[in-house]
Amino acid sequence: MKPDPTLTKKRAKKKKAVLLALQAKLSAKELQAIVEQEKKLAGLSEEIEHQSIDCLPKVTLHDVSNRAKDFSLDSSPFDPLTLYFHPCFTNRIIYTDLCFDLPAIDFQNLPLLSTHDKIVG
Repeated sequence: MKPDPTLTKKRAKKKKAVLLALQAKLSAKELQAIVEQEKKLAGLSEEIEHQSIDCLPKVTLHDVSNRAKDFSLDSSPFDPLTLYFHPCFTNRIIYTDLCFDLPAIDFQNLPLLSTHDKIVG
């Protein structure tokens, strides 16, 4: 692979061409509506920028239980694996921990292992 030093300019030129083509299809009334909407959004952004963070909820140590939750694990066999899970509401986000045996690894190579990779897909 070789970096393209003009990639940013090429993308900007392509984006500008697409936007100009879209703009050409808009009526004067639609263009005016977009301008008015942009002004409203700019005003809202200005309000939010100067809003105090005191309105945000705060969590203190008193809000956190000092006892660990006990989740009972159910199992589901999938050859050659056995999967353990506990049902809970996560807003359709999947959290997973994978555990499996590794071949013998020399002590000096242990720092090369990453134990908490996050995969988003």
